[in-house]
Amino acid sequence: PRNSFNPTLVNSTLAPVNVEFIVTPRTGSNLCAGNTFKITVTVKPRPVVTDKVTTSCSGSTFAVSPTGVPESTFYTWGVPVVISGNISGSNSQASQQYFVGQVLTNNGNTPAVIQYLAVPITAGCSGNPFSILVTVNPQPVLDNSGAKSVCNNSLFSFTPSANVAGTSFQWVRNLVANITNPAASGTGTISETLVNISNNTELVTYAFTLTANSCSYNQEVPVSVR
Repeated sequence: PRNSFNPTLVNSTLAPVNVEFIVTPRTGSNLCAGNTFKITVTVKPRPVVTDKVTTSCSGSTFAVSPTGVPESTFYTWGVPVVISGNISGSNSQASQQYFVGQVLTNNGNTPAVIQYLAVPITAGCSGNPFSILVTVNPQPVLDNSGAKSVCNNSLFSFTPSANVAGTSFQWVRNLVANITNPAASGTGTISETLVNISNNTELVTYAFTLTANSCSYNQEVPVSVR
């Protein structure tokens, strides 16, 4: 016989499990038995999440939503720690969230790394903290994107460069009224003679897509054809 009832129960599944105990009360020196009664204990699972590694583009939301956890698992986290580089947009989250994620900005021109320590919570039961390492790739920006001008029927030449090493460049120029050149597209350097058939300055816009570290961004270069 025992004076208390406090077993340690472990639920290794992903759903609550009911455990039933049949208890016989006894009293007196002779341990006389009373009527048996049932105790039902609902053992809720405690979420377990392994450490994660992910990658994000500057200015985009990274999102980590672990699998293999009980239904309706939520997450909180403390103040993230920047491991390398210059990252803004991170903060702690005390309110329970469906996933771990924020919009992070890389303020440099090389990949930067930040670490989150998140706590998984299921039905009020907290699991052990797990680490998330996020590599935030920088946004490539044209070094020389200012407005350009060119004389009518003259060669316009533009060689793009960017702040992030290894950036690739694709461009598109749509058909423009009073400019006789057909629509065009290409990669890298632009070199074409623009013909303006009006008496006014016409604006031609080259739409660039800059890609670096699998992250793509758009930027425009306006050209006035006089």
